[in-house]
Amino acid sequence: EGREAFLETRAKVAARTIDEQCLRQSNGYSRLYESYIGLFDSTGSIMLSKYEDMVSDFDNWLGRILRFLNIPASHWLFPQLLERADFHVDREDVSRHKRRVVPGDFADKLAPDTIEELNRKFSRTLEYFAYPEVPPVYRIWKRGA
Repeated sequence: EGREAFLETRAKVAARTIDEQCLRQSNGYSRLYESYIGLFDSTGSIMLSKYEDMVSDFDNWLGRILRFLNIPASHWLFPQLLERADFHVDREDVSRHKRRVVPGDFADKLAPDTIEELNRKFSRTLEYFAYPEVPPVYRIWKRGA
């Protein structure tokens, strides 16, 4: 029963375009990010960690987290995590969890009108967490490419 429901949902999602799926899920994510803003506003014990920082400067990103958690960089955990961190990907593979590891990669996949709608819907979140809006014409867009 659970597997059948999963496969049915999976088939429905697979039948949608990436733009349709993003817009369909955006309301739920918008509510989630609004709750994050509420948490950030209500407590001083939360650290914002951005994917872009992690993949572009892992050492400093990890150092910030360890400092926030009051774990010294000399702790045994630090070198082990540095050693295991690997964000290298030879080529994009949509079947893998680690597909491409390129911040902003969504702009190569979404239509300009989708990006514009997401910018509108997430404008408060983008501003709050200091993310720039992505221009709808972020790159030369090729439908179906």
